[in-house]
Amino acid sequence: MIRTAAVLRKLAALTTAALLGVAVAPSTASATPDPKAPKEFVALGDVDPTIIQEMRYFTEHNFVGEPIDGYKKPMCILTRPAAKALHKAQAGLLKKGYSLKV
Repeated sequence: MIRTAAVLRKLAALTTAALLGVAVAPSTASATPDPKAPKEFVALGDVDPTIIQEMRYFTEHNFVGEPIDGYKKPMCILTRPAAKALHKAQAGLLKKGYSLKV
């Protein structure tokens, strides 16, 4: 009986140690941040939110009929000079009642 009790105590100690090890082990899962564009690129919506954006590669409404892999968000990314040029054109078009659509 004494031997059985000693074995049970060791088993309980090992089980507790194993459970604690699992409970305090660092998680290997981590959230990945959104990808960042190179610094010379900007989101068109940040430069001019009035320009209509229709990012078809993100949807099924494109030439292949299904979303294109790699497009995680419907966002237009351009070089800063290109976005500024579109903003300038948009300002003139809005005065005439029109809008750009990209």
